[in-house]
Amino acid sequence: EKKIKKQEETLQLYLTKIQNQRIILILSISSIIAIIFLVFYIFRAYNIKKRANIELANKNKAISNQKEEIEAQSEVLETTNRELEKLSVIAEETDNAIVITDSKGNIQWINKGYTRLYGFTLEELKGNISKNLIGTNSNLKIKDLINIWWGDKQTITYEALNQAKDGSSIWAQTTLTPLIDDDGNVKMLIGIDSDITKLKVAEKEVEKQKNKVEEKNNELNTVLKDLTDSLRYAKYIQNAISPPDKYVKEILPQSFIFYQPKGIVSGDFYWVYKKGDNVFFAVVDCTGHGVPGAFMSIVGNNILNQAVVSNNLLKPSDILNFLNERVNKTLHQKYEESTIKDGMDIALCRLNISTLEMEFAGALRPVYFIRNFTHQEKTKSILIESMQDKKVEFLIKNEKCSLFSIRGNKQPIGSFIEDRVQSFSNHKVQLNKGDKIYLFSDGYADQFGGENGKKYKYRRLNKLLLDIQQFSIDEQKSQIERTFIKWKSGFDQVDDVCFMGIVV
Repeated sequence: EKKIKKQEETLQLYLTKIQNQRIILILSISSIIAIIFLVFYIFRAYNIKKRANIELANKNKAISNQKEEIEAQSEVLETTNRELEKLSVIAEETDNAIVITDSKGNIQWINKGYTRLYGFTLEELKGNISKNLIGTNSNLKIKDLINIWWGDKQTITYEALNQAKDGSSIWAQTTLTPLIDDDGNVKMLIGIDSDITKLKVAEKEVEKQKNKVEEKNNELNTVLKDLTDSLRYAKYIQNAISPPDKYVKEILPQSFIFYQPKGIVSGDFYWVYKKGDNVFFAVVDCTGHGVPGAFMSIVGNNILNQAVVSNNLLKPSDILNFLNERVNKTLHQKYEESTIKDGMDIALCRLNISTLEMEFAGALRPVYFIRNFTHQEKTKSILIESMQDKKVEFLIKNEKCSLFSIRGNKQPIGSFIEDRVQSFSNHKVQLNKGDKIYLFSDGYADQFGGENGKKYKYRRLNKLLLDIQQFSIDEQKSQIERTFIKWKSGFDQVDDVCFMGIVV
């Protein structure tokens, strides 16, 4: 019993110990669970706080961005306010009348310029129902214009005669601009009037002056028409005294004449006459062009006919001396008055169609002739017999032909030496069959044109004459004419042009 009792006590102690261990285990498990829950709670709280911190950071960033945007908008708004203040000052102080209306044209606001221009205040305008933007204009065309504008909703500008408060009329130029809302409807109208009364008065004065000018122009046109008709008749007379083309071709079958006056009538003319075996031909450039030159051409033509037909002069120098004397007498020129230089330049030739001997005399104009031989052969092939001097000059050559000239005297017809009329030199040259002779006024070489607007000059003319020797005489005329027209393209013709070519 003692042993059992002792075992029971031992067992009880063991059970108590087990019970204590169970309690400790339960407490430990409970503690672990509590710690787990605590850790979970702490972790959850940490995540919540982390998310909150992230959200807070995002919100802070958003707030910072919004702050920057607000600051930027504030700057823009401040700048806009400053500009608006300036515009407000301008709108108030400008002399232009500015009016703002609702979508129906009823006036809502005006500036001081409106009151200064028309005399009305905003209250006076609002109190009068007719004083809206359209009602102030009585011009039906303007109303039609505004009706058209209403559909397009675009800015329009028009002029109208408006009435001020004191009853005076004011011409105004109005610029009408619509303000459109998001739905595309007109929510407001802005009109700006500029006083153009003085301009309109000036326009009326200009219109009066224009009418007067038109009347004067009509009178002047009548005078110009009469003058033009007279010039055309003068041209008819000038053409009538010139040798007909048929007559020239009968006397000189292989010849051309390129005649290009600067105006209706010309100071250049050509003269051809046949007497027995002798054919006289000349190109004459009278002082000036137009009417003065035309008068001189008639005088010169008549005197040349007198010299050869009536006085039977044959030598070109005698003819020029006679022409010089008669021109001086006709124009009543004296030595003291010779600086007036009324007269003419002339190249005159006499060709014996049987012997092909040519005589030449010139006043400031040369004669050109071309022969198909080289420069080295010229001394063997040309016989020069000059009564006063020998004056044949070689100019230019190519592989087929050479160009020569005989210069005229360095004085025009109508010149003096001291108290005596100056004499002209006579030159003779023996031509061969097929030689070409060219006479011309200075209008061709003096013409401005080309790419640089310079004169054509004789260097180009000399080369042109050699380049066209392969063509017939009629084609040579076409080449000379086309070259002249092309050269002066875009430039005014500076002088009359007369150009004669003859094949011996």
